[in-house]
Amino acid sequence: MDSVQGLTSAKVVEHPPFSREMSTYIEAAPEIVFRYIADIRRHAEWSTDPLEIRLEPGPDHGPGATFTTTAHVGKGKILAQVCVVAEEPPLRFVYESRDLFGHHRWTITLRPDGTGTRLIQRMERLRGPLWLRLLQPYILWPTVGRRSVGKALASIKAQMEANS
Repeated sequence: MDSVQGLTSAKVVEHPPFSREMSTYIEAAPEIVFRYIADIRRHAEWSTDPLEIRLEPGPDHGPGATFTTTAHVGKGKILAQVCVVAEEPPLRFVYESRDLFGHHRWTITLRPDGTGTRLIQRMERLRGPLWLRLLQPYILWPTVGRRSVGKALASIKAQMEANS
């Protein structure tokens, strides 16, 4: 009887959660890169897909700042809630997003590297629907995700180096 109760009250936890990391070198100081990437309203400048960003009531930057975004992908739209969860200038910026693909955490780490900055972007799936958990590692990341993050990193690099 106790084992049945244990089964009915057990929480379903994804082990291991899905995560991927990519990086790029930027010929600009970490402080400059940090100011750019920590401004969620500027993410539309480097997003792979056209992106509308609206600040929600509350703080306009830093932990607790919340945004509603609309990504225009093909003929469709993907709505998301984005919230800044941590900010450690000029070395780390963390935000989370919730959309039809689930709940993801994005961590951007900046490391001084010679005369520039190594930007490392890590994506972690915290929760997601079954279809995403099945497709993300084998189909979605290799065909869409990796390319999208790679293009965004290249765009951040181009923006930063053009303005420094």
